[in-house]
Amino acid sequence: MDSEELKVLIRDEGLSDDERILLARDLASSHSKENTDFLGELANGSDNFLRRAAIEGLGSLRYLPTFSILERIVYDKIFSHLTDNNEEIRRCAILALGEFGNSRSLFPLVNIYLGGNSQTRNSVLHALSGLQDPRSKKFLESIDNENSDFARLISDSIDPNATHYYSFNGAQEMYEDSILMKGQIKINSPRDLELVKDFLKKSNDDFPSKPQTYVITPKKEFVIGGNLHEHVHVTKGDAVITAGEVRFENENGSWGITNINNRSNGYHPGSSYKDVKNALRKAKISCPDSFTEVFPKDGYFTEEFLSLQPLADYQD
Repeated sequence: MDSEELKVLIRDEGLSDDERILLARDLASSHSKENTDFLGELANGSDNFLRRAAIEGLGSLRYLPTFSILERIVYDKIFSHLTDNNEEIRRCAILALGEFGNSRSLFPLVNIYLGGNSQTRNSVLHALSGLQDPRSKKFLESIDNENSDFARLISDSIDPNATHYYSFNGAQEMYEDSILMKGQIKINSPRDLELVKDFLKKSNDDFPSKPQTYVITPKKEFVIGGNLHEHVHVTKGDAVITAGEVRFENENGSWGITNINNRSNGYHPGSSYKDVKNALRKAKISCPDSFTEVFPKDGYFTEEFLSLQPLADYQD
């Protein structure tokens, strides 16, 4: 059955909720912007059965880092229903974000948990279980109420060193500007650093000295920014495995890394060093055995940090 037939059939009043959901998932599976726009229109409609099916269909488009443009569209369509007047629609959107699996969901979901009623908190925990975000472990482990046992089970299921993709969580305008950015420097070997040695030396000699912006791409490549200072510009809008700042020093004629961290206000990556170390070892670049600094220093779940994230004032 083609997309146009599915669009007609999903409106059939004789269908059950489960049948509508299956049709919505079929439409989303095409990864077509036209179909996701159609589901977005249904989600904004007046028929709550269709709305729930459409939102669940959008959530089924499990996040893939190579679909960065589409994932931003889908994320925004689901996100808009987190504050819907209908409580069932809100819970449906919460669960859809968990299934969708995008890293941008974590902090809004935590804020919803903190301001939600018992049913909302339970939905958020189910969403966090689907999200499997290594950053969420500390929050889950901090829960000390009727949900603590469930939260611990979810935390135990999350591997803190699993490869996880982090999406850009900044302004749409900056994201769009990033797509055509040039000047990134892929580091595959010590020779690649030698080719930009004059630039690295100048960065070190500046006062104050300037670290390089770096990312680990979804292909597990180590890329530095050169003259690009925003991580999203280095990735051209794509997701990262991690991102941060790095300092290079030349010792005995060989460039190596002396300091490296995970500070990125555009991506807020986790603290796993595994993929960083593997990429640098593959490139034969000497580096520390772990991050020399981890950000944010007080963690992602302080009142101050969460107050700057979406839905900070959420209340059921």
